[in-house]
Amino acid sequence: MKHFIWPLITLLIGVGCNKVVVHGKDRPNPSVSRTYSASLDETFSASQKTLATLGYEISEANPSGGTIRTRWISTKATSHYTDVFGEKDYGVVGTYYRLEIALEEKGEKTSVAVSAPVRSLVHKQKSTYREEKKFLKKLADFLRKDQFDLTNIGASE
Repeated sequence: MKHFIWPLITLLIGVGCNKVVVHGKDRPNPSVSRTYSASLDETFSASQKTLATLGYEISEANPSGGTIRTRWISTKATSHYTDVFGEKDYGVVGTYYRLEIALEEKGEKTSVAVSAPVRSLVHKQKSTYREEKKFLKKLADFLRKDQFDLTNIGASE
């Protein structure tokens, strides 16, 4: 009987202390886009400089395909949120995001679309679009020509 009880107790302790491993899933977010008066090559190069300036590390860059991806980083306090009963909850812990940039040449202009997909255990993480818009605004600074017209409506080239 003793020989049966000890293995049974050991088995129960071993099984009782285990946790089920749950893996986070990648969830897409809609992209934010803007068109610039620059070539695809100029915009691609400026996009890489912009990411470096904003502190993002590039994991994949495909100049011929016009795509750039950054490494996964922890969400910032205002970058993503969860919709809880109609209210935004910014306390997203254990969630990671990256920027994905897609460039498309349209004649003499280039369209840039930026999205921030998340990897999380919690579903329905939504982007506030702050990081995406910050990227597009900084990219515009890098692409601005030396000669531009400034009016009360804004700057134009």
